[in-house]
Parts: sequence; structure tokens; C-alpha cells
Amino acid sequence: MKKTTFAAALLASSIALAHPAHAAGKPAFGDPIPVADGLTLDPIIDARIRYEGVDQPTVDANALTVRLRTGLELKHAPSHLSVLVEAEGTLGLNNEYNAFPFLLAGSAQRRPQFGVVADPESIDLNRAQIMYKVKDFALTVGRQRINLDDQRFVGSVGWRQNEQTFDAVRAEATVGPVSFDGTYAIQQDSIFGSEAGPRRSMDGDFVFLQAGTKLGPVAVKAFSYIL
Repeated sequence: MKKTTFAAALLASSIALAHPAHAAGKPAFGDPIPVADGLTLDPIIDARIRYEGVDQPTVDANALTVRLRTGLELKHAPSHLSVLVEAEGTLGLNNEYNAFPFLLAGSAQRRPQFGVVADPESIDLNRAQIMYKVKDFALTVGRQRINLDDQRFVGSVGWRQNEQTFDAVRAEATVGPVSFDGTYAIQQDSIFGSEAGPRRSMDGDFVFLQAGTKLGPVAVKAFSYIL
């Protein structure tokens, strides 16, 4: 099997359009926008064009897709609170690929004559979260991105266009030399997006626990992921 992938990030930053970088005393381009005393607004725009090709003995595929994420983050520094809302949409620029590697009756994106490239067309609420964050503690509630370590077991699957997120409560803390990270999630929002029928999301009781420290040059970590 041969796969070829090319991704181009057209724009991947938080953009404050109202403030030119050269204006003295003003936020630089991309900085959050002050809207009141201690309150800032940070627009989010992130776009990516992605090509993936599949060359297999029985099926081929050529998938050209574009993904756009857009949203806002509102931060209130005195209370250490922030609110973030982000939508995500993926559009297929051609149809020479199979977006769903599972049976899905009535879906025009299920094309078994082509190889699988799991970047279906979709429009989703990607993140909607409230966060409280101070120096040694953070608490996040809502639909959120969770990337643990190298994402081998738990991650956002950033390789794909549609991001995997979790409806969860996550607490992170540091006590002396020891760091703790605990998450309880009730839903996993899959990479297959809004058009995937029952595979759009999976309900359950997901628990991710981590504790770690550094012993000289060695990092030591214990974890338990209960799915």
C-alpha cells in the first residue's frame, strides 16, 4: 500500500484584525483584543488544505479537502476564567475517495470503489469550553481538545481534518515536583463528523488519569486510561 499526503496550512493563528502591528501602544497583529478592563477577545481562524492519495493493488483514492475552524476566546484576567467556542467545517473538493470505512446506508460519502481517506464533509461544534487557570492548577469543563503525551492512546488525531474532541471535565495540577492530570468524559466526538450517523460520537464513562515527576534527567509517569 502506498499513501501520499500533502497538507498546507493557509492560516493558523488567532487573529486580531482590528489592530495593525505598527500602531504604538496597540496590540500587535494576532494579539487578543482588549474589550474592557482585564477582558480580552481572541478571534480564532485556522484553515488547511490537505491532499492524500492511496495506491493499493485493488483500490486507489485521491482526496483533496479543505478544513476551516473559526471561533472566539474570551478571557477575564482578574477571575482567571476564559470561555472558548469554536466551529469546524470540512469540504471535499473532489469525490474520488471513500470517507467512511464502515457501512452507512444512504451516505453519498461512502464510496467503496475507492480507498479510504477518513476526511468526510462535515460541520461541527468542535470546542465549547470554560476554563479556570492559575499557576499550578487548571480546570476545563465542556467540549475540549485533549492530547496526552504523544497521543498514542488519547489525542485529537490532528492528522485528520476533523478533530477528535471530548465532552469532559479535566483537572491539571502541580504539587511540588509532581504533576497530576485527571479527566472524566461522557462523550467522544469522533473524526468522522456530523454526517457519520451513529459513528459521529460515542457515549460512555471515560477516565484518564496521570501522575508524573522528574528524577534527574529521567521523566517518570504512571497512567490509567479506563474506557
